[in-house]
Amino acid sequence: MKSLPSSITKFAALCVCAVLYMNTVKAQTPEPVVSVVFAGDIMLEGGPQRAIRRGRDPFAGVAHLFKGADIRLGNLECVVATVGSVEPEKPNVFRVHPRALNHVRRHFDAVGLANNHSGDYGPQAFAQMLALLKQSGLGYYGGGHDLKEAHRPLILERQGIRIAILGYNEFQPRNFEADHDRPGVAWSEDEQVVRDIQDARRVWNADVVIPVMHWGWEEPMANARQRALARLMIDAGADAVMAVIRTNCKTRINTRANLFFIVWATLCLKVFQTR
Repeated sequence: MKSLPSSITKFAALCVCAVLYMNTVKAQTPEPVVSVVFAGDIMLEGGPQRAIRRGRDPFAGVAHLFKGADIRLGNLECVVATVGSVEPEKPNVFRVHPRALNHVRRHFDAVGLANNHSGDYGPQAFAQMLALLKQSGLGYYGGGHDLKEAHRPLILERQGIRIAILGYNEFQPRNFEADHDRPGVAWSEDEQVVRDIQDARRVWNADVVIPVMHWGWEEPMANARQRALARLMIDAGADAVMAVIRTNCKTRINTRANLFFIVWATLCLKVFQTR
């Protein structure tokens, strides 16, 4: 199994209640350590939105989990916009007022958009959300104004380490997918995913590459397709694969290191104390 690049001999990914260390090469001098918090689905409609209207922070009960991390990421499982129209025949749609981003920005550095709800109100609302995220100073990955941007990695640099974050959706509907002239999400196509991972190093000079997947039904374990895709991404050069398994609020981590780690952590942010 391949070892990590020499420039990153120690990398830590903190996932709320689980810490994953990749330390494959011992150095005589201390190497930089970067902590990354990955949160699962962040759905701010309903209880969280009511809390915001009352002037409360819906993240207050879990804020301590993010405090002190170098990078804080989560899957934004709703539309943040005031425009757009409901996608026809979609049973569950979620949209929140832009004021919600004030609280998201307080606790996160960037959010993932590659999921099955970010396009609930169509491309107009998706485009407005991109502008609002930029205006708020929040980074995003797994979505963009067009196909090229949606597949472009978010580059975050900490402790001199360039970390590329990619995001993909593999859960229907697919009509939220970005196109050459249409805003939307990055859809998971194996060949494209491999190219994106390779380009993250070759074009964007990333030291660490982490694709984040949104996939699957409420399954207790990753299925054969998910395991095969995770292995494909690791073999393509990804250092870790984060996977939000839909609705059951679990995250799977695969890494290329001396050992193949699978870490499960409860990361669902749909349920907050809002009273």
